[in-house]
Parts: sequence; C-alpha cells; structure tokens
Amino acid sequence: MTANSKAGATPADMARARTLRRARGETIAGAVIVPLGVLALAGLVIAAVSHRGTRAHAEDVGYHCNDLDTLVELRARARREVGAMVGLGVASGALLTAGAVLLVRGLRPLRRARLSLDVRPGQAGLTLSGNF
Repeated sequence: MTANSKAGATPADMARARTLRRARGETIAGAVIVPLGVLALAGLVIAAVSHRGTRAHAEDVGYHCNDLDTLVELRARARREVGAMVGLGVASGALLTAGAVLLVRGLRPLRRARLSLDVRPGQAGLTLSGNF
C-alpha cells in the first residue's frame, strides 16, 4: 500500500475522490467568478447611464459655448467613459463565460448517476447509484 492511499481504498475510489475534489474547486471558483461578472455588468450599466448624461451635457454646452478648452475637456471625458464601457463589457463577458464554464464543469461529475439492471432467475432488480 502506498503512503497516499487510505486503508481499504481502491485506486478507483481514490480517483473518484480526486475527481470530486477537482469538481468542488471548480464549482467554488465558478461561484466566485460569476458574481464578479455580474458586478462588472452592473458597472457597465452605470457607466452607460453616466455617459448618456455626459453626452447630453456636451450637446447642450456645444451649442452655446465657444470655449475650446471646455469642449476638449468634455470630449476627453466622453472618450474615457467609452473606454471604461468597452473594458467593462469585455471583462463582464469574459468573467460570466469563465464562471459558467467552471460551474458546469464542476457540477457535472456530481450529477452522474449509474443505472444498472440485475436480472436473475425468478428475480429482477434495478439499481440507481451516484452522488445527488
């Protein structure tokens, strides 16, 4: 018996335990990453609302202002907001996708069930086994 094996544990049991540990880690990682993606998406919505106000303000000022410095500053602010929105959109998409993949991969081994049929002369049995 090796140092890593437990008393009475077969190699199949140890492999199943490793699979469950990996699955648990992926499930936890996915459960952390998905909310981060949702927060990035919320930040995108907030930035879009803010940009809408900046754009309306820039249009109002643009019609009545001849000061070039003010217009340059408003244009720079609008570009920063657009850059933030693009960054938040990419980040939220990547985080949501990665989190969903990790959740699906982590939960998949836990859903596997085995169905077996045992037929003997005069008897029949159906067995459902797995982790639920």
